[in-house]
Amino acid sequence: MMAFEMTNLSCLSYTLGFTIWHYKTADNMKNVMAKGYIRDEMEMINVGDVIIINSDIHETIETKMVSVISSFCGNVEIKNLGGANE
Repeated sequence: MMAFEMTNLSCLSYTLGFTIWHYKTADNMKNVMAKGYIRDEMEMINVGDVIIINSDIHETIETKMVSVISSFCGNVEIKNLGGANE
């Protein structure tokens, strides 16, 4: 499992305290979705923000849209916004 790279996180849109982020990684989506993977040392990610995650492993691209449900002391917890079987 690779570590979360803050330099791979970019802000797509910000308004009224709500941010849409994009995160690109070569790590697999299972690892990215694991609790504790996303760390926010700068505490910029807030509850309610949305992150679009692109996982690109060996030319296999997987994309998920997630919501931040907890962000406390640099620990970020996310929830998939996909379908019921996600």
